[in-house]
Amino acid sequence: MNRQDSNVGNLGDVAKHLAYVALAERLRSAWPEPRPLTVVDFFAYRLRAPLGPKAALDGIGRNPEISEIFPDASHHPALSLYQALQRAEGDHYLCSPGLALQLVGSPRTSFLFAEADASTRDALIDASMKGPFRWSQFKVVEEARRIEEAKSEPGAVLALFDPFTFEVGRDDQLWASVGRTLAQSIASPANAPGALLAFRFDDSHREKPWPDLSARGWLAGPLLTWKRGGYCLALYATPSFADAASQTVMALGAWKPSWLLLGADLAWGGGHTGWAEAGTMGEKIAPILLH
Repeated sequence: MNRQDSNVGNLGDVAKHLAYVALAERLRSAWPEPRPLTVVDFFAYRLRAPLGPKAALDGIGRNPEISEIFPDASHHPALSLYQALQRAEGDHYLCSPGLALQLVGSPRTSFLFAEADASTRDALIDASMKGPFRWSQFKVVEEARRIEEAKSEPGAVLALFDPFTFEVGRDDQLWASVGRTLAQSIASPANAPGALLAFRFDDSHREKPWPDLSARGWLAGPLLTWKRGGYCLALYATPSFADAASQTVMALGAWKPSWLLLGADLAWGGGHTGWAEAGTMGEKIAPILLH
C-alpha cells in the first residue's frame, strides 16, 4: 500500500492542485501550442485514485464545494475548472498527472514522472499506454533524482515537487537534482515561462525555510508561500513568468510573499513592506539570478 492512498483528496491535495490548475492555465496562455512544454512531477503517484479517508476529514470529501474551503478563490476561473474536473471523476480524485494530461496534454508536451512505489509506478505506466499519453513523450523513472536523466525538448516547464516531508540541509542533494532537471528542460529562463510548485507537510508552529533555487540559474523563489495546519506550499518561477505566476496564485487567497523575497527587497534598498508596493517581480528577481 502506498502511504499516499490515505491522503488522496485531503486539504493539502485541494490547495496544491487548485494552484496547479491555475498555473497550468496561465502558463499555457503565455506559451501556446505548438510550442514545446515539459511537465515534471518528481513524486507523481497516479493519474486518478479513490478518495482517501483524510479527504472526509478536511478535504474534498468533507466539502465538495471548493469555494467554501477557499472562499477568497470563489471567483477565480481555476476554481470552477478544478471543481468540474474533480466532479467528473465521481468517487475518484484526479491527481496531478491526470490534471496535467487534461490541461496541457498535446503532441509537443513531454511528461517526466518519478514514482518510487513499484505497484503505483506500474499502474502509472500501464495507464500511460492505454490513454492519450501514448502519443506524447512520456517517461517514468523510479526515483526523483533520476528524472534529470530523462531528456525532453527544451521549452516551457510546469513542475511539481511533493516529497511530503522535506528539510533544508537534510535533503539538499535532492533539491540540487531538482535544479539540474529544470535547468535542462527550460529553453531560456529569461524568455520561456516556467513554474515550480513545491509541497511538504510540516505541523511545527514555526514555518521552516524553503530552499533557494536562484543559485541553480533556472528560477527564483520562493516567491509566495501558503500554510494551513501542516500543509505547506511554495511557488517558484522564471523571471519572464514571475509576475504572471505570482498574480495568478495570489488571487486564490491566503498566499503571501515569502520572507526571502521581502528580505531581498530590503537589501536592494526598496524598503517595501507589502505585495502591492513590490513593483515588477521579474525586475526584482533578475539581480538574484545574476548574482
